[in-house]
Amino acid sequence: MIDPGYDYHRAGVLDYRVAPGPALPLLLDAPHSGTEVPADFVPAVPKQAWQVIADPFVDALIEGTGVQGASVLKALFPRSYIDLNRGLHDLSAEVIVGDWPFWPPGTRGQQRGAGLIRRFVDWQTPMYRQPLPSASALRRVTDFYQPYHDLLAAALKRLRQTFGAAYHVNCHSMKSVGGRMNKDAGMKRADFVLSDRDGGSSDPQFTAWIAAALRQRGYHVAVNDPFKGAEILRRHGAPDNNIHSMQIEINRRLYMDEASGEKHSGFESLKLDLQAVVADFAAGPGRLMPPARRGPAIHQFNPPA
Repeated sequence: MIDPGYDYHRAGVLDYRVAPGPALPLLLDAPHSGTEVPADFVPAVPKQAWQVIADPFVDALIEGTGVQGASVLKALFPRSYIDLNRGLHDLSAEVIVGDWPFWPPGTRGQQRGAGLIRRFVDWQTPMYRQPLPSASALRRVTDFYQPYHDLLAAALKRLRQTFGAAYHVNCHSMKSVGGRMNKDAGMKRADFVLSDRDGGSSDPQFTAWIAAALRQRGYHVAVNDPFKGAEILRRHGAPDNNIHSMQIEINRRLYMDEASGEKHSGFESLKLDLQAVVADFAAGPGRLMPPARRGPAIHQFNPPA
């Protein structure tokens, strides 16, 4: 049993770091930035094709927040191998040979091809030359997907027990312009999009506080549009039990050249801004509070100073 009160590293799977100094009731995670390729991942397309759906460098952007008191969890494997932000039922029948124990009774999965294990790279190019044996797909669940979710759940539970509430920021990146399959196709996106499933995964005060802290630093912030949050928020956010999970999508143009895939000069300043937001959280709502009652967030979300 992993103790979430200590650092933990599982080779090729995840890396978890507890704040080295005074801790906050805050955890940031990066589920889609891993680059360590499992031996059994043999896609039909080159690396530059399957890397397109990754969230480049987000893990590096948030790693400095630990100095400010946040815990940090990172997946080490690629999103293309198995997607931590999709439900176990969300698998196309064309991806595997055999049955899948997580499909609802009477169904055989979804047809989008962009679920737990992707069928397509870009909605038409197949990810694999042939379907995967269901046993192979299940190993991805037991060896990669489940350990990540188990540790995230345990870490949030520990923060809630220690501080009375846990605050979780699920970190991603997004293209600067909506893709053709997105609801905002062709539209320029905000610097940040924050999501809390319309208040279903977090007290909206937490989301609003983060939005205000970013806006104070000159960023354009949207909330719950065009993204609402997906499986990680659905699974872990429990505001009635004082576990508050929100998603943050960072516009890639802020820190990288989208054509070359390389960081640009904005990377370091953005990283420092994210650390500053966590420092503001430490000085304000993140201060240690007595054990919480069940119910809404117990920390005071006054506007950032």
